[in-house]
Amino acid sequence: MKEPTPAEAWPGRRRLLNRLRMRQVALLLGLAEGRTLSAAAAEIGVSQPAATKLLRELESALGGVLFDRAGRQLRVNAAGRLVIAQFEAIRGAVEALGRDLQAAGEEAGTLAVGGIIAAMSDLLSPAVCALRAELPRLTVRLSIDASDRLIDALARGEFDVVVARPVGRFSHREYLFRELSGDPLALVASPGHPLAGRRRLALRELMGESWVLPPPDRAVRDQVDREFRLARQDLPAGLIETPSIYAMTCLVAEGRHVAAMPLSVARLLARHGMLCVLPVRMRAGPEAYGTIVSRRRPLSAAGVRLVEALHRLADGGGSQRLESGIQTP
Repeated sequence: MKEPTPAEAWPGRRRLLNRLRMRQVALLLGLAEGRTLSAAAAEIGVSQPAATKLLRELESALGGVLFDRAGRQLRVNAAGRLVIAQFEAIRGAVEALGRDLQAAGEEAGTLAVGGIIAAMSDLLSPAVCALRAELPRLTVRLSIDASDRLIDALARGEFDVVVARPVGRFSHREYLFRELSGDPLALVASPGHPLAGRRRLALRELMGESWVLPPPDRAVRDQVDREFRLARQDLPAGLIETPSIYAMTCLVAEGRHVAAMPLSVARLLARHGMLCVLPVRMRAGPEAYGTIVSRRRPLSAAGVRLVEALHRLADGGGSQRLESGIQTP
């Protein structure tokens, strides 16, 4: 049986493409961010009556209402949430287009990259340095955050590539995920800690120590929780919780605290004598992370090079000269 063309599958497609206006996209995204209709209208430079007309024309083109109206209140409904998700992808494409146009015809422009801290020392740092050596006029904007927030920002077009775990709003339909690694958990202490010289430690021997851990919404904390469950131990009382590796390192260096962090980060800090990795056998396996790019937006040549460099490093290929002519994944 012959597959229907997109136009045959949804006859209103051509009509919507002809009627959709970018101001309608911007208006809906403003409303999705919690703005009132008047505030969203002011942001796109139109009056409130004009914004109301834009919204009604959009609903007419789509063939259904996007908001439930209660007096002056607009409450997004299921159809509205679906359209907003697609409009966020449009905004992301426009953001990426702006970065690509900067680089049109020359090896310049801007590449926006987001990553989790577990990937920074072993993969992101050497890959970005290799890319900059290959493309010296390229500006790389590098941000570190939690996986769910990175994926949200990727949807908004703030990043071209993220290195993260496939969590939160991640969808295989929307994004291409290629696994890089899974960073094991490490327990660390000050080099002067009484337990630092031990050759072997069990988790139960650390229960009386003061602990510094990431907050419950972080992936490392999930690994910590699993580790304690496997050891049939409760989390210690009186925790200090912080998402900041810097704050964690300062607390460990200044006192008797024990902390949990990605092994790659712990090894880097240990090489500089800032802390030591405690010899505790970790039983909970690490959660995999990898490169994530949008399936809806073409990746620039610089983005493709970075992705391939990251995977080459993860496969043990080192940071040798990047190959040109790589196709977008």
